[in-house]
Amino acid sequence: LGTRTALMWEQYADVAGHGMQMMSNANLITQIYEADSAGLQVAVHAIGDRAVDELCDVFEEVASRRGVQQGAGGGSWRHRV
Repeated sequence: LGTRTALMWEQYADVAGHGMQMMSNANLITQIYEADSAGLQVAVHAIGDRAVDELCDVFEEVASRRGVQQGAGGGSWRHRV
């Protein structure tokens, strides 16, 4: 990895490209779902506005599949970016 790898919505001003996505959303959903089902906490490194947005979508999909409601309080949803 080098510079300009942050996954961005807008193209970089000085070079063609939007950065790099290291794992597909589908793969992240599968892995985070499995970890969450096993009672594990997940921490994911994300750099760039698009990377964080995409990861939030992934977390929301996993929460939906697991039946976790946002803001439910007292739950065990504890994953981190």
